[in-house]
Amino acid sequence: IDTSGNVGIGNTSPATTLAVAGLSTMAGTGTANAPTLAIDNSSSSTFNHAIEAFHANLTANETAGIFLGKAGSTKNSGYLSYKWKADGDNSNIIGLSHWGNDWLLNVTGDGKVGIGTTSPNDDLNIHDSSASANLGIKITRGTQTHGLRIGVNDSHAFVWTDQSQNLAFATNNTERLTILSGGSVGIGTTSPS
Repeated sequence: IDTSGNVGIGNTSPATTLAVAGLSTMAGTGTANAPTLAIDNSSSSTFNHAIEAFHANLTANETAGIFLGKAGSTKNSGYLSYKWKADGDNSNIIGLSHWGNDWLLNVTGDGKVGIGTTSPNDDLNIHDSSASANLGIKITRGTQTHGLRIGVNDSHAFVWTDQSQNLAFATNNTERLTILSGGSVGIGTTSPS
């Protein structure tokens, strides 16, 4: 404990209220199964609070975060953050970010997910600030690298596959429109010629 009241564990010059440093002479070396700091909670209930990090004095659009990684520099660490807008408000956000690339994946108070946006309009909203971005969702399996893409670029919206397979559209569990891998289109038939 220094003269300003800061406490150091494995640290003789703590710069914050509590500074913990993992050393090879400490029981916790910061390696797998031997963390520098471990918080074990033996209770069991619906919601178990092992850690609470509340900032009671946050004002609108201020953020609280938990950071981890290699260093506090661009893309060398990431963080879990909480942006408060108003008490009980759906626009409050919890987000995942890289240092220097904020608000990459966000969930609003009402459960809407935004990728690239902190204000999703739908249950899932993917956004890029560039008007010419090639933006989409990719679905792959096995060794496929491209699979199925659904998205938009600066010239058109698309449903795209580079696999040699048919593309089908269905309603009421029945295939209604079929595009064969060779390009033939069938409406009301799955075998157009």
